[in-house]
Amino acid sequence: MEGPSVSSLLLKYLSAPEPERFSTNGEYLHVTDLYTACLRQIFFAKKTGTVILRHFSPGTKMNFRQGLAMEAELREELWKMGILAEKRPELVNRDLKITGSPDGRLLNGELVEMKTMDPSIFKFTATNPLPQHSYQMKSYLWMDGVRPRGRLVSITWGREKVPARDQLISYDVRVGEIIKREVSKLREAEAGGPLPDRICKEETEPRAILCPFTRECFAQKAGITKTISEQLRGSASG
Repeated sequence: MEGPSVSSLLLKYLSAPEPERFSTNGEYLHVTDLYTACLRQIFFAKKTGTVILRHFSPGTKMNFRQGLAMEAELREELWKMGILAEKRPELVNRDLKITGSPDGRLLNGELVEMKTMDPSIFKFTATNPLPQHSYQMKSYLWMDGVRPRGRLVSITWGREKVPARDQLISYDVRVGEIIKREVSKLREAEAGGPLPDRICKEETEPRAILCPFTRECFAQKAGITKTISEQLRGSASG
């Protein structure tokens, strides 16, 4: 009897969509997930108990899994070196019901976040980190309130002579202000207030087409807003 095609089974696994973290995290939201989120969609999802799925190519999912495994291994090594006061400290804002989980905290109180990346991206970000990575660290600094700077550690593979580097990220008051303003709208809606504004102008936009709540969303009047990532880009260019 011929055995099953293992590669086909693995491809099926790697091609399967995964639930968005806010669909399975209860009432709390992870601050990282807010960067490109539609809070109006989150409201409908939590109200109806609908699980929102996200889709990745098999290659992207493999890279993501490998990156998480590498980060976990290096985090344990840093712990063994004795330079971490905490592994995966949990940051919580109970008023807004948001959480964050950097990779560690150094003995001097600095937060550490590790990011594995393709060698080409590693070179591209030699001077400035990717905006989403910068946002993540700045959101952690805002929630933590212990130190004004955090340490973003980029890690890569391949032929790089030095496959890791530190970049110091400073606290940015704009990040906290935007997160607080936008998440407050969601919490007010959950308490019976007006719904958060839409990020889609038309029902024919790709994101609206993929959203399971397009009909309910556009059936009610709403203003148009921007994602947190778009707001930060706009304030930076302004």
